[in-house]
Amino acid sequence: MDNKIKGKTPSRIYSQDDKNNLVSIWENIISVQKHFNNIEIKIRNYAVTLYTFILAGIGYAVKENVIVLIKEKSISLAAIIAIFGIVPIIAFYIMDRHWYHRLLSASVEQGIKIEEELKEIYPSISLTTTIKEKSPISFSFLFTEFKIRSGEKLDFFYLLLAFSFFFIALVIYKFNI
Repeated sequence: MDNKIKGKTPSRIYSQDDKNNLVSIWENIISVQKHFNNIEIKIRNYAVTLYTFILAGIGYAVKENVIVLIKEKSISLAAIIAIFGIVPIIAFYIMDRHWYHRLLSASVEQGIKIEEELKEIYPSISLTTTIKEKSPISFSFLFTEFKIRSGEKLDFFYLLLAFSFFFIALVIYKFNI
C-alpha cells in the first residue's frame, strides 16, 4: 500500500477500502450537486417560459386595448397582467433561491470537505473546489473590486424579470397604453 504522493507522506494512512469509500462518497456528492443544479435550471426554464407567456398576454391586452374598470377608474388589462405577473416570478425566485439553491450550496460545502480529505490521496479530484473558485464574476467599479457569486447572479436574474414587469406596468399605466 503506497500512500506517498510526489514525495509527501500523507498525514493519515489510507487503506484501499478507505480510498474507494472516499471516492464513492465524492461521486455521490457530485451526483447530488448535479441533481440540485438540474432542478434549479428547470425552475429558471419554467420561470422564463411563464415570463414569455405573461409578456404575450400583456402584448395581446395592449393590441386589443382591453380596459378594466376598477372603482370607476379605467385601467389597462395589460398593466394589471404585468403587476400580477410579478407574483409567480417571486414564487419561482423563492423556490429557486431559498429552497434548492441552499441545498445545492450545502452539497458544494460537503464536496469541498471531501475534496480536502482526498487531496492527499488524489490531488486531481477537485471539481467542486475548482467550480466554486471559477464561478464568481469579478469586476472593478469606482476603485472598488466586486465579486458576484452564484447567489447574487440568481438574485439579479429574477430581479430583472420582476422589474421588467413593474416597468411595463408603469409605462402602460402612465401613458394610458
